[in-house]
Amino acid sequence: MKILLTSHGSTGDIYPIIALGKALLKNGHIVRFSCAPLFKDEIEQAGITFLHLPPDWKQEVFTECMRELDRQPNVLRLLRQIYRSGLPFMGELIDRMDRYIAGHDLVIGSYVFPHIGVLAEKHQVPFAVVVFSHNVVPSKSNAPEFVPKLRAFPKWIRERWNRLAWCMVSGIIDMTVNRVIHPVLREKNLPKMKHFLLKPADLCIVAVSRELMKGVCVSERFKTVGYLRNQTAYDPEIEKELDAFCQGEKVSILNFGSVSFDHIEGVMSRFEKYWEKGKKIILQSGWAGLSLKSFGNEFKTIGKMSHNQLFRRASVVIHHGGAGTTAAVFHAGKPQIVVPHFGDQYFWASEVCRRSCGLSVPQKNWPELLPEAVSKIQKQKKYLQNAESFAAILAKENGPACAAKIIEDYVAHR
Repeated sequence: MKILLTSHGSTGDIYPIIALGKALLKNGHIVRFSCAPLFKDEIEQAGITFLHLPPDWKQEVFTECMRELDRQPNVLRLLRQIYRSGLPFMGELIDRMDRYIAGHDLVIGSYVFPHIGVLAEKHQVPFAVVVFSHNVVPSKSNAPEFVPKLRAFPKWIRERWNRLAWCMVSGIIDMTVNRVIHPVLREKNLPKMKHFLLKPADLCIVAVSRELMKGVCVSERFKTVGYLRNQTAYDPEIEKELDAFCQGEKVSILNFGSVSFDHIEGVMSRFEKYWEKGKKIILQSGWAGLSLKSFGNEFKTIGKMSHNQLFRRASVVIHHGGAGTTAAVFHAGKPQIVVPHFGDQYFWASEVCRRSCGLSVPQKNWPELLPEAVSKIQKQKKYLQNAESFAAILAKENGPACAAKIIEDYVAHR
């Protein structure tokens, strides 16, 4: 098969698709990935053909976009901001995708941009999406987030209410997004987007552990496969630096990934003030360029490196709750402390707590609360034990291989 992949956003939106592409390549398919040039190197290093899509932004512009998302107070405003940031180049993106799709046997995209499916339908090419977080998977078992759960009511009433709630929320999202992008869609003679949550595609790959989906009833179009994880290459030079710093000791690791936020210098000064003196911590700078004024013996700042390589040194991982980072810590079998900033990060914080694999602290005053949370993690061994038990379950899953098989069956039986 000739398969076209596409995704937009930060590392957490791109790396899972790369992992899927590698599995499809391994099965003998021709795979291309249409994406912004920022991720060209990672895509080509995976052996996947890169196809250019706008925007041609430098890292600094992507970082500022993430900072703007951090300022949004609720999910609808967040979604509006995501689409508004893409308006200046959306017409060109649609035109390029229209050309790229022709001649492929399948298009796979991110669930955040399901309108690409309209272009696939125009070319009579099957379309599938990848879902990174199961809080957006409609289910009669659970109501959407921020909607009353009706737990005191009989099961049949809850299930009817849940179905209705998902329809209402999906409709509200359709209306919200269309208000932003409809002028561009109309200019390109494309219909309004619809069924954002209910039917983003005929096949929806849910890239989370099947263990997290136990007891959740979803429609046949949603297939849970396990995490899709792509890791950067092992770095022997950084390994030497970390060996020298850790001296055989497991240490705390702070990683906010692609998240950025206002007043970074002030926030990190507060962190440095309240962090326990003499207690070692590795600080991964990430997109925000996190750094400290002091370079005492307890602090080690590093740049980009493999989560697999880094997290094996952790006693606890403190992070923002991105789907990819949370999955990496789960797989590493380490306790975690989540500081959610926006979007599904709050949901992932709740999942970490539900599994008793860690804690969550609020963004507003995390520097002050962090030392107590770390102390609690280290004193109560249940967090490490639960994390290790969950990692053993995840080790038996192979999300990319499972997803590739489901995709092949889907196309074969159309």
